[in-house]
Amino acid sequence: MSAEPALLAAIRAHPDDDTPRLAYADWLDDAGDPTRAEFVRVQVELARLPDHGPARPALEDREHDLLAAHEPAWLGVPSDALTAWEWDRGFVNEVRCGADTLLEHGPDLFSRHPVRGWDPSATWAPVESLVAALRGWASVIEVLDLQAVSVHAADFDRLLTGPDWPRLSRLVMSDRRQFDWLVPVFARCTFAPRLRLLRAMSGPNSDGDDFRLARLTEATAGTRLADLGVPGCRATARELSDLLARSASDALDRLDLSDSDLAATAVRAFHRTAARLTALDVSGTPLAAFALEPLLAAPALAGLRELNVNRCGSAANAVRALLRSPFWSQATALRLADGTVPTRLVEPLFAADGPPALRTLDLSNNFLYDAGVADLCNATWAGSLTWLGLGRNYLTDDAAEHIARSGRFRHLRTLHLSYNHPRWLDEDFAGQVTDRGAVALATSPGLATLRVLTLTGVNLTAAGVDALVNGAVWRLSGLGLGHCNLTAAAVRVLAASPRLARLSFLDLSGNPRLRDDALLPLAESPYLSPLLELDVHGCGAADGVRAELSRRLGRRFGG
Repeated sequence: MSAEPALLAAIRAHPDDDTPRLAYADWLDDAGDPTRAEFVRVQVELARLPDHGPARPALEDREHDLLAAHEPAWLGVPSDALTAWEWDRGFVNEVRCGADTLLEHGPDLFSRHPVRGWDPSATWAPVESLVAALRGWASVIEVLDLQAVSVHAADFDRLLTGPDWPRLSRLVMSDRRQFDWLVPVFARCTFAPRLRLLRAMSGPNSDGDDFRLARLTEATAGTRLADLGVPGCRATARELSDLLARSASDALDRLDLSDSDLAATAVRAFHRTAARLTALDVSGTPLAAFALEPLLAAPALAGLRELNVNRCGSAANAVRALLRSPFWSQATALRLADGTVPTRLVEPLFAADGPPALRTLDLSNNFLYDAGVADLCNATWAGSLTWLGLGRNYLTDDAAEHIARSGRFRHLRTLHLSYNHPRWLDEDFAGQVTDRGAVALATSPGLATLRVLTLTGVNLTAAGVDALVNGAVWRLSGLGLGHCNLTAAAVRVLAASPRLARLSFLDLSGNPRLRDDALLPLAESPYLSPLLELDVHGCGAADGVRAELSRRLGRRFGG
């Protein structure tokens, strides 16, 4: 066996180990391919860095430049054959494509890359084609995402019990009714004892009754799940207690019970279980709305780091419960969106000492107003944030200026200020975020690390877009400008900017003034990156313009 196949075989055999990847990079240097070698090393280094690491921006820029120039050659298969793909530490890690694509291009794809995850990318597919496509590749698949696949019970059985799955450990399903089918399937399949992640995203039973949590307890007996997601399931306190009390619950680390009808009495289940959770989503549940304080006091949540309590109302109770809990001193992520939280009730959270490692804070769709943002800027813990959501909060340019002037957000990489405009809030609300706020953000030295900014649903002129895309202190990689009432002049600004080449995400959807040929300068821009995911739905672009954008961006064009 020559050196390259042996090295690639070692990478496939040990996909979590960086050593064979770096050895392959050394071989690439010797073989006269230093750019491919550099890409592997850049992505390996990025994977090791924290999201606020000072070396990250320069490495991300280099990663983008290398992929923009070489991705088709490195991919090894026609990019239009895949619906989506993910690069990880120098190689393609997961793919979304139809069974026919896997049948045709599987040998090339799997010989070049340690592909670990597959999403069949079809609303319906004959199970025969799915099983045939997996022949030879099921042995390396660790993640099977069936969200977009509709299959009947018998076909579901054949799909999961037909191939051998020696590595499968993560299974995502499209429909909770499939949990009912898992009971006989898991009794026969070989991968059940290895399963670590199981999620079902939506869908009632075919007879109209929602899935009951009791069926999941039966189906997963004998597994050691670390990550379980059952949003929207029907569950009693007893059913949850039975699920969490099963013998393998000590392995459970992450749990999503969002939008379930759990009563507040279900809190007792968290006091009795051996599970020790680090992440919990109880958004939209009575459990979080009325029993959050005793919930956070449960031994099972003593090490909690991530908490989602969106759509739970009772803001005063939520803030009080958070401040009294061990969670608040150790949190890394808090999502408290859609709670209609007024400034005066959330102020104690901003005034209190908080978690030194809080990275993610989502307060979208509340009632913070500019005064609340000013208080947030003064929070002792605000400086650690890397992701901040403040959409739909009745904010004006003053709030943007508070953020820009505070100097507290030097690690911030993602900022959402969308829908702060009367047409999305209250027609009597006089303020909004405009060009003034955009300029303040774009000229703030304290926001030099910002990479993604969304201002969807506010009004911006070409001058505001110019400030954003050409901001002297940052290099954005993602920009949300949907429903911003943009004109053709704004498109010309984007098309003429060399910074366009750095964008990997641009949302221009819902701008009806960009109809016909208004987007033509963008389609013809020399700076349009082949890595750009562009959304122009609702703009009314001419067929010829859409065809040119599709030609240049391929699967990454939407509109």
